[in-house]
Amino acid sequence: MRDSVERLRKDWEVLAADDPYWAVLSRADKRGGGWDPAAFFETGRRDVDQMLDHLTHLGVDVGRQRALDFGCGVGRMAQALADSFEAVDGVDIAEGMVVRARELNRHGDRCRYYQNVLPDLSLFPNETFNLVHSTITLQHIPRPLALGYIAEFVRVVKPTGVVVFDVPATSANPLRQVLRRITPRVLLRARFRRRYRVFAYMDMNPISRSRVTAHLASMGLDVLDTEQSTSAGVSWPGFRYYSRKPPLDKGLVPPQLDPKLQPE
Repeated sequence: MRDSVERLRKDWEVLAADDPYWAVLSRADKRGGGWDPAAFFETGRRDVDQMLDHLTHLGVDVGRQRALDFGCGVGRMAQALADSFEAVDGVDIAEGMVVRARELNRHGDRCRYYQNVLPDLSLFPNETFNLVHSTITLQHIPRPLALGYIAEFVRVVKPTGVVVFDVPATSANPLRQVLRRITPRVLLRARFRRRYRVFAYMDMNPISRSRVTAHLASMGLDVLDTEQSTSAGVSWPGFRYYSRKPPLDKGLVPPQLDPKLQPE
């Protein structure tokens, strides 16, 4: 697992130095410094508003004391969350992203950013957050490691707190997905580098809806909704998962990673 984290860290340090806004929101017309910072952060505000509105629609009253943004990048979502929460913590694997996020922070100590290069979230104690959120992040993480982080989301969220994340479920082109599975990783990396002229790689790791919901259910979470999502692009359709941790008296299953899973 630590080897997987280190490979991710190296790639995302390069991406953070090369074009951090595009690395977070990889729209073709924004490559090469094409993002206007104000427009970039406005997308985060819209996404947070949509998420909180959907939770209200589901009848969920989220406590607004503290939120976690996992895979925060330069703070696109964390800054928007800080408009609604008393305190927000953002974590990212790349120091370059965290440094830039701190520079762009407009909420002072109410929004704090941390680099995390561990296969867990041990920098936070149990039951810390009212909301744990992650978007367009888990897709870039090897599947066993991503499932481990989801278990950590469950650990650090408070009883009755909410966990919201998205992940693609498949490729829109099944043949392409098969080819990705059988193509040596070194060739996939070389193709990405040629296409985007950056010495790094953005992997894509879909997880089926049944696998994710079973994982959440195995830890005792109430799955409130699975909303169709194309946050990873129309080529990688998936779902945004809204789940809630039950109260303590419901007997929550301790979060743990399936021991049969091995690093990819």
